[in-house]
Parts: sequence; structure tokens; C-alpha cells
Amino acid sequence: MEVSADDKKKMVYISDVPKKGYQRIVTSYRVLEENKDAILPSSILEVQLHSGKTHQIRAHLTHIGFPIIGDGKYGINEVNKKFGQKVQDLCSYKLVFNFDGNYKLKYLNNLEFKIRV
Repeated sequence: MEVSADDKKKMVYISDVPKKGYQRIVTSYRVLEENKDAILPSSILEVQLHSGKTHQIRAHLTHIGFPIIGDGKYGINEVNKKFGQKVQDLCSYKLVFNFDGNYKLKYLNNLEFKIRV
């Protein structure tokens, strides 16, 4: 997948094929819990970023057909209304740093910060 940013609209766009000005992104996910309700199906996912781009999780999941509930920018407003959500249901419970190159924060490499869930 490739991603490009539109600074005026404060959005990013995803493409399945390489395009000029787009950067490569890699996102993986695992379904932790699934609600197969016929009217309002939903899932809880564990998402891992292999590249860290602006809005990557939100834009990428929407691109593959799994918008985040409550996301007014990349989500589906009709779905958000059905769930009664005005803000996105997106949170982080673990951060692991993996910097390539000579970054000032390289000393954080492989450190894991995790909250109890």
C-alpha cells in the first residue's frame, strides 16, 4: 500500500499501486473480538504499524473496508450515528520503538511501554 498526504484537507489517501509522491505503508492487524450482529457488525482489532505515517491506522482500515467507529474524518457518518459515536474508538495499549538510522531517540529501541488492559 502507498499513502499520500493532503495538507490542506488534513487527510491522507491510500493507493493499492505505487504512485508518484506516495510513500509505502505497512499495517497488520489481528481480530481480537467479533460481533456478528446482522445490523451493526463490529470487531475489536489489535493493529501493528510497521511504518508510522499520519492517520495510517484510520485511513488504511477505511481503505480495506473496516472504518473505525466514531471516526468523523475517515469513517462512515451513517454507521457512527447508528452506534451513537461522535469520537473514534481508537486507543493504544502498547508502544515498542524501532528506529532505523541515527536518530536522537535511538536509545529507546526495543523498549516496550505497556498499560494493563
